[in-house]
Amino acid sequence: MKKWKKLLAVCSAFFTVSTSFLAIPTTVHAADALAPFDAAARSAMSVDFETGKIFYARDAETVYPIASMTKLITAYIALDQVKKGNISWDDTIATSQYAHNLSVDWRVSGVPMELGREYTVKELYQASLIASANGAAVALAEKISGSEEKFVQKMNEQLEKWGIQGSHIINASGLPNELIPEGNRFPGSNAEDENKMSARGVATMAREILKSAPEILDTTRVATLPFGQGTASEVEMTNWNWMLPGLVFEYEGVDGLKTGTTTAAGQCFVGTAKRDDWRIITVIMHANNSDTNAFARFEATRALMDWTFENWSRQDVLEAGATFAAANSFPVRDGRQSHVPLELKDNVNMWVQKGADLRAVRVHYISPTGTVSAPVTAGEQIGKVRVSMEQDPNGYLDNSTNEYPMIAKVDVARNNFFVILFNRVVEYVSARFS
Repeated sequence: MKKWKKLLAVCSAFFTVSTSFLAIPTTVHAADALAPFDAAARSAMSVDFETGKIFYARDAETVYPIASMTKLITAYIALDQVKKGNISWDDTIATSQYAHNLSVDWRVSGVPMELGREYTVKELYQASLIASANGAAVALAEKISGSEEKFVQKMNEQLEKWGIQGSHIINASGLPNELIPEGNRFPGSNAEDENKMSARGVATMAREILKSAPEILDTTRVATLPFGQGTASEVEMTNWNWMLPGLVFEYEGVDGLKTGTTTAAGQCFVGTAKRDDWRIITVIMHANNSDTNAFARFEATRALMDWTFENWSRQDVLEAGATFAAANSFPVRDGRQSHVPLELKDNVNMWVQKGADLRAVRVHYISPTGTVSAPVTAGEQIGKVRVSMEQDPNGYLDNSTNEYPMIAKVDVARNNFFVILFNRVVEYVSARFS
């Protein structure tokens, strides 16, 4: 009986195949670490708009005050409500006492709104983004949800949909509570409270807005615009984003998005710039020397954008047809050959930092679940590879991975009936008596 069981085991090992491979890492080549970039801010991030690739991150997970960068969420919700037909650009909003008080408070940014006077949704949307008008943001919130408190609930629901964790939103403007009348503060908040988010959260927010509502740039790129035309308080708004064309810190390709400043937040700016077909998003939170240098956030943004544009490019790091130790001989069930060689279907094209060793690639082969049975056709996908650069620890905003299909290199025909039957018998006996 022992000899019979041993024979069965040998036969079983010969005829039976398995596809339960693990994801096996392969390092093609090692290389030295690249010199880091040092952003002049407490927290910062630079990402690719299209893929969410993180080019740079500094303390990007810690939650900090975001000041008027908040108004991006407020403006997005207003824009979304217009697109859904719940409100229109021409709808008018009568200025409440709360919105009026904020609009004439010299301590905060804004445009003067006359008490009781009606302004259009479009006017207030533009003022929120261009002049960072706090009264305008509150008026939009009151129009859309009936109260700022209910609007804040909508804001938090939107952030949750975008997968932004750990944010703390208590108003539509981004003002600290110390500058908001006590009776208008969010329930349960204290005098020192204000809106907070991580740099990663801000970058995610900006990217999601640009993905679903790119028309927001039609407003954020506007350098100057009149507000309150025909009223006694008409003013010319100048965009707080001084990196726009024609303004004092002009930078090639910049067309958004939003600045923010409070004592706790310092100078903040979530910006975006596009060159050729490449758009990046940058976040600067509490720029260095915020108290003494009026250009601090723009200098920090310019340096981060320069570094990103100059040091990153898309490169082919692996070619179609390449194979790897864990995937070059994949087991086939019921085939005339017991294994099939696999190869990459396409070139692997990735964002790579300047000076990086293109051979320093990590490859994990991911096998399919279950079994692959003959017949197998050349070009048929059998698993995939996950590829990352050894010198790139930052990953992607949405935690996605670069995965590329592996395909069969040759055909594998199905065995004849009697061989398959014999294999089944061997499997059964082996399982029964082992």
